[in-house]
Amino acid sequence: MADASSSKVFAADQVQHLLADLVSLVHRHGDASEPETKALLDYLDAQAKRNLVITFGGGVQEVQRESISMFGLGLPRVPR
Repeated sequence: MADASSSKVFAADQVQHLLADLVSLVHRHGDASEPETKALLDYLDAQAKRNLVITFGGGVQEVQRESISMFGLGLPRVPR
């Protein structure tokens, strides 16, 4: 369980970093006034927002991190 939670948290963080890098790359080398580039930027922006909501909305990351601490590290359960 801890391995699966660790993989999920790591992957979610990496997707956020990847999208930020892609947006930066398109801004640096692209022309946002071109329709194709604008469509790509809109798509990347929508994906970044979608992944941010999926990652942090509803406390998913916090639950995963608690699973890692309890089952992977043997720490006591966090009181709620």
